[in-house]
Amino acid sequence: LRNVLGDMSEVDDAAADAAVERFRGIDKPLSKRFAFLMRVVTSIWALAIAFVFQVSTPALIGQLSTDPELRARYASIAPDVLRLAEDTERQIAEYEPLFENALKTMAERHPEHADAFASVDTETPWAGDISEQLSDLIDGAEEQDAILVELEDIVYGEVARHRDEMLKRAGEAQEYLSLIDITPFRYGERFYRDESGYRIDNILGVLMTAILILLGGQFWYRALKTAISFRDLLAPTDEARRAGDERETGDGEKPDGKQQANDEQEKEDEQKNGATKGDQS
Repeated sequence: LRNVLGDMSEVDDAAADAAVERFRGIDKPLSKRFAFLMRVVTSIWALAIAFVFQVSTPALIGQLSTDPELRARYASIAPDVLRLAEDTERQIAEYEPLFENALKTMAERHPEHADAFASVDTETPWAGDISEQLSDLIDGAEEQDAILVELEDIVYGEVARHRDEMLKRAGEAQEYLSLIDITPFRYGERFYRDESGYRIDNILGVLMTAILILLGGQFWYRALKTAISFRDLLAPTDEARRAGDERETGDGEKPDGKQQANDEQEKEDEQKNGATKGDQS
């Protein structure tokens, strides 16, 4: 803002400084308002997702408690879902320094302007501000316009690549959901309203699901990771228990074998005694 006002001949330095100070005073309220709007948008999306996929948390818990095959399917896809979450998190981390990476690429391609690229303030979230700063820093260079176009191509190309990656991961996530019978509008309108009227239980269950979605991807990523680690931790215990059961079963069969051998020995003794009595007669 100070640079823009400074370029205006009708605005003196005192007025420009006063405008900057006033802007700083409203910066915090604007940030709070923006954060509130983002929470509203996130809440709407969470409700829309729960509504479209018709996921009622109480009903889902009831299904998992009574359907071992469904529980097995959930357990089977958990590692793949965790991998997808890790890949998505890594992709987001790579995307965040978008302008920094673009300027580093430009510095490698045009080392004669490396100092100008390093001087650009990348805190701004707008590509137009980056281009304006760079334009001022390399003002007078013969290839100024070509450099600005090249920078924009790098930035928007990276944005398009990130978008395609996110769409691909969203498709993978939807495939995993279909494996556990979570698909858009799979129950139809009767999920929310049938012949008897509105299904209040399902409506409240969907609202509960939306609230759980609002906990955020990071929360559920950590929860899933913890659940998988607990499962891996408990797996050796289950194996040992099964092995112990097998040993107990084996030990239980041995007395039956001994009893059978004793019975056969008694029969042989009886046959011998009978033969001896016959000889004596």
